[in-house]
Amino acid sequence: MEPVLRPEFLPDWMAAVVLLSLLLVIVTKEKFTYRFSVFIRLMSNTKYVLLFNKKQAYLHPFQFIWQIFAILNTSLFLYLQKEQIASVFGNKAILNFSFAHILCFVAGFILLKQLLQLLHAALFNNRKIIEEFLFKKSSYFYYANLIFCVSNLISLFLVRDHMLLFFIPLACVFTFTLVGWLVILRNHQKYISEQFFYFILYLCALEIAPFLIIGSIL
Repeated sequence: MEPVLRPEFLPDWMAAVVLLSLLLVIVTKEKFTYRFSVFIRLMSNTKYVLLFNKKQAYLHPFQFIWQIFAILNTSLFLYLQKEQIASVFGNKAILNFSFAHILCFVAGFILLKQLLQLLHAALFNNRKIIEEFLFKKSSYFYYANLIFCVSNLISLFLVRDHMLLFFIPLACVFTFTLVGWLVILRNHQKYISEQFFYFILYLCALEIAPFLIIGSIL
C-alpha cells in the first residue's frame, strides 16, 4: 500500500495556503526568536504588548508577517465554513464566494480599518494612543488566528463540514480578542476617562459599526 501524503480532495492552492501559513510561523520563530517566544505566551501574560510597545510597533516586520498569517487563515476559515455561514445567515449566495473574493475582502477590511484608525488619530491629535491600541489589539487578533489555523487543518485533514468547527474556533477567537480589549481598557483607564466621548466615538464608528454593517449585508 502506497502512503497518501494528503487527501485527494485537497486542491493544490489550499495546500499552498496551509504551507505558506506554516512557513510564516517558522520564519518569525527563526528570525525573531526572542520576540516569538514572548508572543507565543501572549494569553498567559501581557509581557509581549508591554515589552514591544514602542513607537510604530504595529509596523514591525514581525507584526507584518503575522498580519499576512492572520489574513490567510481567516480567509481560509471563512471559505471552508461557507456552508455553516450560509446556514446561519440564511443566505445561499454566500456559497458563490471564491477564496479570492474572501481573501480580498478580509485583507481590504483589515487594512481599511487600520487606515481609518490612523486617520482618526490624525484628526483628533491622539496618534500615540491609537498606535498603541492598534499594536495591542492586532497582536491579540494575530495570536487568535492560531485557532483558525488549527481549525483549518482539522477541516482539511480530519473532519469536514461540522458546525462545531465553525462555532468553537469563532468563540475562541472572539474570547482572545475580548481579552485584548480588556488589557487595553485596563492599561489606559486614565486616558479613556479623560477622553470618554472620543473613545466611544472611536469604538462605535470603527469597531462595532463595521461588523453590524457586514452582518446586515449577509
